[in-house]
Amino acid sequence: MLTFCPIPIGSQIIQQFIIMYNLKSEQYINLIPFYNLIQDYKNHISMFSSVKEMVENIFLFIPFGFLYRYSFQNKRSFKSIILRGFLLSLCIESVQLIYSLIIGFPIRYFDINDLMMNTLGVVLGLLLWKAAFQIEKKIGKVNIRLFFVCIMFVSALNKKYTYNFDQ
Repeated sequence: MLTFCPIPIGSQIIQQFIIMYNLKSEQYINLIPFYNLIQDYKNHISMFSSVKEMVENIFLFIPFGFLYRYSFQNKRSFKSIILRGFLLSLCIESVQLIYSLIIGFPIRYFDINDLMMNTLGVVLGLLLWKAAFQIEKKIGKVNIRLFFVCIMFVSALNKKYTYNFDQ
């Protein structure tokens, strides 16, 4: 199940969280790109969970790029939107780091991979918007961008479209 920034509150819940996710007390920040993938490969562990997390981070920010561009049409440049998506991701990662430092244990940690994958998601969202715009120009009166917005909204709300990778 895709989880957006779980933040446990209470000492018993934190202890359960630590045991459940096998967290280590020294891991607050990861500034090495693809570190988890490299470690999984070196230790002959399946890279599925690391790749899954990266893909989830990409999908998490695709709607940001698409909907931000859709909302402001030509008022914002692609670079500006990518920068805003990066800054939003940086804020999320920073809040996770600050929270972990406050409670004294890295429940969530600052990860450069999350920053990179979230930004890539923004770029893909912008490219999806651009493709939808081109299709709409060729077709004519059909508002294909609105169709994509509806599909993303329904997909986000409907649990039938989510896959539980933890099975």
